[in-house]
Amino acid sequence: VKVGLNLTTVGHLGAFFKTWGADKAPTTYNTTLNVLRSLWSFACKMGYCQFNPARLVKPRTTDKRLNKLLTVDEVESMYTAAKLARDKLLIRVLFKTGTRVSEALGVKVKDIEATAWGGTMAVLGKGNKPRTIAMGKALTKQLGEYILTGKMGQDAYVFTKNGKGTGEVMTRHLAWRVVRAAAKRAGIEKS
Repeated sequence: VKVGLNLTTVGHLGAFFKTWGADKAPTTYNTTLNVLRSLWSFACKMGYCQFNPARLVKPRTTDKRLNKLLTVDEVESMYTAAKLARDKLLIRVLFKTGTRVSEALGVKVKDIEATAWGGTMAVLGKGNKPRTIAMGKALTKQLGEYILTGKMGQDAYVFTKNGKGTGEVMTRHLAWRVVRAAAKRAGIEKS
């Protein structure tokens, strides 16, 4: 049914989204809804119509975080699929400690301390707030071996672009490329 903007009702939009939007991803559905809301808002401001029916259509909601959670097996598959020791360690640090990428990339050798029960890693969190993260024995040992193999000094960043503990610190962009590449090689398709 063709209806002008000024005669469109919530029922018309509901029917449209029920047929057109049935097989669409929530992001596509919601983007289209936002475009239509904007269109009717503009039409109302210009005096073409009195009411914005798109405001009453509910957007689809999804818990994006649940779609992105990785299982332990998926993380291990990514670890196995990573090519460089640096990349394997980055994946392990991110998933074993829960640090943000920017926090992990800012870690220097002097920020890591071995303890009787494992170790700690000092990171600079959001808002430049320092925090200490506990690590298990296996991760602490792996970090220690990586640092010794690279013959890194106390002021060296653990994660560098060249993967040898020397040179420039790894960028967030490169870190995400490393993680995504490992996920792709492991056959994991989550964004």
